[in-house]
Amino acid sequence: MGKIAFLFSGQGAQYSGMGRELTKHSSSVAALFALADRIRPGTSAQCFSGSQEELTETKNTQPCL
Repeated sequence: MGKIAFLFSGQGAQYSGMGRELTKHSSSVAALFALADRIRPGTSAQCFSGSQEELTETKNTQPCL
C-alpha cells in the first residue's frame, strides 16, 4: 500500500470533532494526538469537542489543524 496524506485547507476549515474519527481507525493518528496532549494538555479535547468560538482562535486552531 502506498503512503496516505491528509491535506487540510488551513485556518477557517476547522470544525469541532475534526480528527476524532481518524483516531478511532488509525493508531498513528491516535499517537499524534497523544503526543499533542503531552506537549499542550487538552489539545485533543479541544479539537474533538471544543466550541466553534474556541476553535476560531489561532492559538487553538493551529494545533488542531
